[in-house]
Amino acid sequence: MTRLSIVVLMQKDPQRMEASLVPILQHRPADAEVIVVLNGPYEDPYDLSDEVEFVRAPRRASWVRSATVGLQHCRGEVVNLISSGAEVTEGWTEDVLPLFDNPSIASVSPLLRDVDPSSDVQCA
Repeated sequence: MTRLSIVVLMQKDPQRMEASLVPILQHRPADAEVIVVLNGPYEDPYDLSDEVEFVRAPRRASWVRSATVGLQHCRGEVVNLISSGAEVTEGWTEDVLPLFDNPSIASVSPLLRDVDPSSDVQCA
């Protein structure tokens, strides 16, 4: 069984989604599946269909509706929802995945910062 499903939500802007997808593919665990939910046109110019499962949400679907579509396609025990424009770093899943071995943990929130490293924390 797949341990981690990574769901990337494209919200109208393919360039922002691609900017998120590059580091996700570079730094994901080997057994993770990557699902990209499209709510608008996308041509897959990099031919990623062998690494990424593209699924379609209704055109201009909200973030919540797109997330629901993505969740319906997940096969992993743990799901990570990522909005377009978010960037991950090396090792981003290493400390988090073991937390889900504890059955009392159902959700974990990341530390989010603006791209500027001197910025304040946006979410923790």
